This record gives sequence, structure tokens and C-alpha cells, in this order.
Amino acid sequence: MTEKEIIGAIAVFFTLIGYGHYLFRTLSGKAKPHLFSWAIWGLLAAVAGVAQIVKGAGPGAWTTMIGSASCFLIAGLSLKFGDKQFHKTDKRALYCALSAIPIWLLMGDPLYAVFMVCAITFFGFIPTFRKAWNKPFEEPALLYALNTLKFILALAAMETANPTALLYPLLVACMDASFVTMLVFRRRKLAPTK
Repeated sequence: MTEKEIIGAIAVFFTLIGYGHYLFRTLSGKAKPHLFSWAIWGLLAAVAGVAQIVKGAGPGAWTTMIGSASCFLIAGLSLKFGDKQFHKTDKRALYCALSAIPIWLLMGDPLYAVFMVCAITFFGFIPTFRKAWNKPFEEPALLYALNTLKFILALAAMETANPTALLYPLLVACMDASFVTMLVFRRRKLAPTK
């Protein structure tokens, strides 16, 4: 195995640990995933992962593709175990996510799709961020902390350093780190006092 493959495999390990923990918490009723966020993240990660592969990311794309499959699994579980409150903005975010694929096909360059994916990923985070702001104990911080770590490792595992390959994991690592910070802040603020 090459050094990049080893780093990519470690990133995949953290991906599986993080999503495995989240799945366990969802099935035990301790996490309440939001359907639209998880469906959007799955779709966007799939587009970003394919774009990374097309642009030669190599092992740096592994965690994005496994993350996509995990997001779709959690979206499916959210139908039974998740948050069922939907807002107009949630549907708009999903429609925007779906638009990334035809943009790539029309423009002929995956970089345009990655720009779109990054913008939509940001907006797709809104339903979960809004829910977690109000109910911070329903989102396990471990997944988002591990996502930050796995995407930092994925960046190190990239075979090529180009915007198409690097932009998505960089954005998601920053968003997940911000989300963990918000969860810690809100939990401290809302924790019962003795």
C-alpha cells in the first residue's frame, strides 16, 4: 500500500466509526436525524465523490463515497426514527441539491458541480443546524468531530491537489468543526443546573 492509500484507509476507518456510532444512536432513539439534510448530504457527497474520482483524487475520494452511502442509509432510517418536521426551505434545499447533476452535464466540467455541491451542502446543513440549535442533545457530536478528522485525512490522501478534489472535503471539515463547536456551546447553555 502507498502512503496515500494508508491515509485514505484511516479516513475510511474514522468514517465507519462515526457513522456506525450515529446509526446506533439513531436506532436506540438517542439521535433524531433530519430526513432532508441526510438525503441532501448523501446526494451531494455522491456528486462530489464522483467528481473527485474523475479528477484523480484516488484514495482521497474513498471517504466521500462511503460517507454518501452512509448518509443515504441514515436518511432511510430517519423515516422511522428521525425528525419529521419539514419547512419550505428544506424542500428548496433538496431541489437545489438535485440541480448539481444537470449543471455538471451541461457545463462538461465537474468543478462547476463541486461549486454547486459546496453551496448546496452549506444550505443543506440548515435544517440540521436549526434543529440542533433547539435540541442539541439529539445530535451526537462524535460523528461531526470524526467527520472533521476524516476529511482532513482525506485531504492528505488526495492523489492530485486540484480545486475539484479539495474543495468539498475542505468545506465539510470546516462546517462539521463549526457544528461541533455550536453543539458544545448550546449543550452547556441548556444543561440543567444543580
